[in-house]
Amino acid sequence: MMDAFDDTPTTFDHIGLQNYIAGTNKAGGPLVTTSNTTFQSDLKIFESDGNTTVRGMSTSLEAFEAACFPVFEKMINTVPTGTVLSDVIGPRQWITMESHLDLDSTGAVKYSGVIGHYTGKGGAPSPATASYQYGTSGGGNTGPKTSQSGGGFSA
Repeated sequence: MMDAFDDTPTTFDHIGLQNYIAGTNKAGGPLVTTSNTTFQSDLKIFESDGNTTVRGMSTSLEAFEAACFPVFEKMINTVPTGTVLSDVIGPRQWITMESHLDLDSTGAVKYSGVIGHYTGKGGAPSPATASYQYGTSGGGNTGPKTSQSGGGFSA
C-alpha cells in the first residue's frame, strides 16, 4: 500500500507543502518524516534553501502550479521533436522472491524459492512452471536447464 504524501493524494496540489510547513497531518510525507535519514530526500531538498521555495509554493494552488509546471515543461521538452520513444515499460508480471542456495547433507547445492506475481491491473498469475539455469561467477553455465512446477519451486 502506498503511503500518501498528504490528505489529498489524488489531487496535484500544495496541501502536502502546507502540512510540511505547519508540521501537521502527514507533515510532507514519508520522504520527509521517515526516521531513516537516507530516505529523507524531500526534506533535504526542502531545507536546501531554508524552506524558502516550499514556503512560497505552499501559499496557494496558483503559486504551487507556477513553480511546478515550468519544471514539468522542461522535462517533457527535453526529448527532441521527432524522437520515437519505446513502448511504456510496465512492472514485471512475476518475480522470483525468497531465493535460496543451500547445501544438503550430501554436499549437493539445493536451490529453492518462491515466485510472486503482480496483482494490479493487467497482472497475470504466477507461471505453472519456472525454468532456470545456474552458472559460475565467470559467467559460464553449469548443469542442465531445469523446470519445476508449483506455487514455489526447488531443485
